[in-house]
Amino acid sequence: MAGDRQTDRFTCLIVYGDGRVLYEGQSFVTIKGSQNTKIEAEKIQALVTAFEDADFFKLQDNYRANAFDLPSVEISITIHGRSKKIMHYGSLMCDGDLDTAPQELCDLEIIIDKLVNSRQWVSPK
Repeated sequence: MAGDRQTDRFTCLIVYGDGRVLYEGQSFVTIKGSQNTKIEAEKIQALVTAFEDADFFKLQDNYRANAFDLPSVEISITIHGRSKKIMHYGSLMCDGDLDTAPQELCDLEIIIDKLVNSRQWVSPK
């Protein structure tokens, strides 16, 4: 498994099946530059389960809010020889009428951030 999550808040977050996590932050983040960490096998399995629960491979490739200047998230995964990428422009965590993504995708975005603890890099202390 390899997963990639990119947002306006941080440039790139890559999670590998062996637990390696690579982060690259540029702007609007607490920690800029490259960071590496590792997460436990249980968290990797929880990520795989979260993608399965969201039925990620059946979701649309693009969700776009009908507004401008909103955050965006790009999530991709490669697992068992299959790959998929979803662009979610206007990622408001499915809150409000503007966000067109299904709740399953928004929940997945939250789960990824929690399991990887991206807050340590992107949020003020």
